[in-house]
Amino acid sequence: MTMLTSAQIKIYISSLLYRTGVVDHLLSRYSPEKSVILMYHRVLPGGIVPSSIQPGMYVLSDTFERHISFLKDKFSLVSLEQLHTSPNEERGGLRPRCALTFDDGWKDFYDQAFPILKLHQVPATVFLPTDFIGTGKWFWTDRLATQLMREDDIQAALNSGINIDSPLADNILHLPGPIDTRIEAAISLLKPRRQDEIEDILRQITFVLNGIPEPSQRAFLSWSEVREMSASGLVSFGSHTTSHRILTTLEEEEIQNELSESKAKLLEEKVVMSEFVPFSYPNGNYNDQITRMVQNAGYSLALSTDFGWVGKDDDVFTLKRIPIHNDITSTEALFSCRMIGLW
Repeated sequence: MTMLTSAQIKIYISSLLYRTGVVDHLLSRYSPEKSVILMYHRVLPGGIVPSSIQPGMYVLSDTFERHISFLKDKFSLVSLEQLHTSPNEERGGLRPRCALTFDDGWKDFYDQAFPILKLHQVPATVFLPTDFIGTGKWFWTDRLATQLMREDDIQAALNSGINIDSPLADNILHLPGPIDTRIEAAISLLKPRRQDEIEDILRQITFVLNGIPEPSQRAFLSWSEVREMSASGLVSFGSHTTSHRILTTLEEEEIQNELSESKAKLLEEKVVMSEFVPFSYPNGNYNDQITRMVQNAGYSLALSTDFGWVGKDDDVFTLKRIPIHNDITSTEALFSCRMIGLW
């Protein structure tokens, strides 16, 4: 007998719950007391997605359009600022509110998501790591994935008996399993470390493989694209720090610089108003000291990656979101079950 995969089981259960009205009933419990903030990263065109892109980092454009259709039917779609400044008890209405957010400021937001948002007149907020916007730089995670995709070169280097100074770099090159598993494992090994150590390990891996440090194509938005979307009135922006470093790995002065410099750049580019500047924690990492520093830096609110809906009494500097990615939201039924936290 053929065993069903986890994905197949989720598709079956979600379809059953959706068809029988269970999802609609569970969603109705949230009306009108709570709101939901969705967290997206990348929106990619259809076709084969490179293994170097982590599954949790994207939805396909046709999936995103299905999401918008579902959300317009079930929710009041509002901007993050509207969700923040208009408390639930003052707004009336029977449907819960939903705000769309996108972390990182990828170029494909402009290419793929923005046209869909314009078509449906749906607002969204994009959180920008300001040192990457308008540059050819890539995140270290993507540079690492690009190197690990070179499986033949890795095997040739290992077979040659080449000496690798860093035990961690050596460990990463020896990771077993399929490419997507190895990329996830390598990123998990490096994430808790400081950026200078990560960069040193990346330099060693790139040198061993005779690789090119940066992919050639542009990954992130340009400032002209940001300003164009801001002028549309549909897309607003917030800070995702300057360097996208995980704040819990930094010293206090470094954190302060990340907060103040990114906010200053957004104001300088005139893509935020000083009255409302939101913040998103890179990788979702924060602690009590960091939330206080975000508040003291003059931000209006801060978004985490903690899973859940938003209630009126929640701390506005640790707001929950629901992370959205293609493998668990590719159908309307799967998406609806994700919205109510079934997986």
